[in-house]
Amino acid sequence: MKTTDKAVAVSPQTTRTKYDAVLLTIRSRKSFFEVTQAIESSMQRFHTPKLMEYVTHGNRAGVEAYVDSTSKPMAIFWDFEQGSTMRLAGIPIESKFYLVGNAVIARGLFEYTGAAGLGAPVRICVSQRDGEETGSIWTYRRHSSANSQRHSRRLCPLCSTRR
Repeated sequence: MKTTDKAVAVSPQTTRTKYDAVLLTIRSRKSFFEVTQAIESSMQRFHTPKLMEYVTHGNRAGVEAYVDSTSKPMAIFWDFEQGSTMRLAGIPIESKFYLVGNAVIARGLFEYTGAAGLGAPVRICVSQRDGEETGSIWTYRRHSSANSQRHSRRLCPLCSTRR
């Protein structure tokens, strides 16, 4: 069979699936810094470069052990501080978002569908306008699945109104 440099046009297939989620906003009397400190001190960090060392060497046992060790109960996969950029744009706000989750649960979800990456890990945004005394606001999308119920129970104590 002879190969050619001509590409074969393939029509994309689109599927529309109903997706239910609720945007959950929690107002806390704790400050932005108190809430972000509580999040960061209560969860381990999932270090992708460390995971990739195991993957690069084909070390499945290493991957399994690392995933298990960072998934009790949840880990921070990534965070991004947006406040300084927003202030440069003229918006006086502290803002930071996190991707948090449990890699063991996510692994189980991916067995069913690759679309699991849309909901695992969960994105959380913590913000507080400069000068506000009322505390921080943090928001995340709560999916209609039972898994998201677990996230709700684990995250809510971090923003408790108790000081």
